[in-house]
Amino acid sequence: RTIKSARIKGVSFSPFNESFSCVLHTGELNVNDVVTGKIQKQLQLISEPLRASTYLKVGSSTILAVGGDDGRLRLFEGVSLRPLPPVKLYKSTLRSITAHPKAPVLFCGGDDGIIKVVKVSEVTFSTEVLAELIGHTSSVSSLSIDPLGARLCSGSFDGKVKIWDSYCFIDINDFRTRVLKENSEMSYKEIKESRVQYQRQLPNIVLVLEMQSKNFNQWVSKHWVIR
Repeated sequence: RTIKSARIKGVSFSPFNESFSCVLHTGELNVNDVVTGKIQKQLQLISEPLRASTYLKVGSSTILAVGGDDGRLRLFEGVSLRPLPPVKLYKSTLRSITAHPKAPVLFCGGDDGIIKVVKVSEVTFSTEVLAELIGHTSSVSSLSIDPLGARLCSGSFDGKVKIWDSYCFIDINDFRTRVLKENSEMSYKEIKESRVQYQRQLPNIVLVLEMQSKNFNQWVSKHWVIR
């Protein structure tokens, strides 16, 4: 189905029902029905463009996170869309957001090239910036995290894709169990060695190893320069 609206900057599926959220260039947040495309809820948040949205599991609740050109991270209760206090993360645009699948943590990308790691409290839904991942030299336009929550991938206007370790939010025993279950004939060590060997064989890609950290020295960044 085609939804006629202003330029759509970001979409995300709701975990509750057959609906999805759209953030628009006009600063509107819409929740649309998947089947009909009709708008179920509509909020005018800012006069500037909104850029990104995602849903985050926080304890037994789910939060919708939205970012835009005013640099603020806005949180809403997932069903009612009741607004929670916004937090100013960037002087300019908050361009991209993704949620950790195993922890109440958001990764936000800004036009200053910095990825901010934001924890959301399970009790009060207050926010805390845990770390700043510094490595991109231009806007962080896209963020994605793998289903286990072990690797964060970031894309930027600087032409680089970076892979960041995010093991610090994972129960390592649970991670090993899942990996070994999915690869029952391989040991954990063999899986790691296989991954490294695969990375070395990637064609037309330059692999660069960096250490980038503000608060955590376990953040390791690997980035590929796509030619």
